[in-house]
Amino acid sequence: MKSIRVLAREAAKQRTESSEYRKYRLNNAPSFDHSLTLLEQHAAVSRQILSEITEKNLDGTVGKERIKSFEILCANLLRRERMIALPMAPEYWTKCRYRRAGQFVREIIPSMEQKGLIGRKKGFRFPNNSRLTRIWPTDSFLERFPGERSQVFIERMPVELVVLRDEEKRDKNYRNTRETERIRSLLQKANALHRKADILDSEGKRIDTDLHAVFNITFNRGGRLYAGWAKSFQAMPEEARIAITIDGQLVVELDFSALHPRMLYAMEGVQFPLDKDPYVLDQDKSLREILKKIFLAILGSNRRIQAVAAGNNYLHENYSAYLLLKRKGKTVAQLIREFRKHHWPIVKFFLRGMMPEIQNRDSKIAMDILSHFIEKDIPCLPIHDSFIVQEQHEYELRAAMDRAFRERNNGFSCPIKKS
Repeated sequence: MKSIRVLAREAAKQRTESSEYRKYRLNNAPSFDHSLTLLEQHAAVSRQILSEITEKNLDGTVGKERIKSFEILCANLLRRERMIALPMAPEYWTKCRYRRAGQFVREIIPSMEQKGLIGRKKGFRFPNNSRLTRIWPTDSFLERFPGERSQVFIERMPVELVVLRDEEKRDKNYRNTRETERIRSLLQKANALHRKADILDSEGKRIDTDLHAVFNITFNRGGRLYAGWAKSFQAMPEEARIAITIDGQLVVELDFSALHPRMLYAMEGVQFPLDKDPYVLDQDKSLREILKKIFLAILGSNRRIQAVAAGNNYLHENYSAYLLLKRKGKTVAQLIREFRKHHWPIVKFFLRGMMPEIQNRDSKIAMDILSHFIEKDIPCLPIHDSFIVQEQHEYELRAAMDRAFRERNNGFSCPIKKS
């Protein structure tokens, strides 16, 4: 009698007979992920498979590197159970801070294909088109790992906690400094603390809490803290985050109110009134969310036309906001003019592409708050300008947030509200 897993896979095969669906899978295969690894029970299976398909030495340092590379490859195949994009160029697999698997991955692919463990569609490169090689696990491979798919335990271990990206958003190598070492050490401690705690969603499932910092072009731009997977707490909607439990206790989320405009006023030596909202003009609160998006557009853009385009794109994706603005008889261009007029003390920061620099400043606030709770052995989950702790630590979180903002912003204050 066929298992549910086999029946489900046969049904999936029938769906994939469509040439259009196969083309979709080829063009949308996820990239190879160096951060994946297997828990021990499945790592032992991967080592057994490797010993059967290769005659290369698996002892010593080189052998251990081959075993680890193969384990990461298996984790990718098990996590997806579908096509993944795999670079076959040797230069991709050279050692660097962003890669954990090595050359052995591309070297073992032919043997895996020959043994019927994977399928493969070779990549190509033409002047106007290219595609990486695609691989996918076969039934023979999947059946070597016990249990249903939900019982295949794959762990994510960030390869590099301090990431620097170039103008094309590609990972960029760099030399370590005292500051990058400090940030890496902070995040290692935070990740270890969060892994030690039982941080669960409303269904009792573990949430990905591993953090890494991402900088853009230089270490003076960006630096915000991100949690890696789609199942991380940062990817959860606000109402779902409030249902998180930490070691069985309910949580609270506190949020800096209008953080970025208040930071800009502080940089100019001005305390923006604590009882006023920078995103509300002329007492009309109905346009607040639209004005918030427009503020982000004029802070991130270098030219007015770019900001207008970004605002119009937001309206295109949010029909209710478009209708609201239409009823008000206003345009994005008009709101930009009104925003600049209303916030004239900080207008010099507008349309200068300042967002990465401002995010660098707010990332330092976030790391100050995270460091405070690490020292006290208390889990704290950052979501850029908001933070989650157990309810019993609400007062301490509020005090830590207030102190961090003041210390980084010339003694000025920012209101803190409960989400």
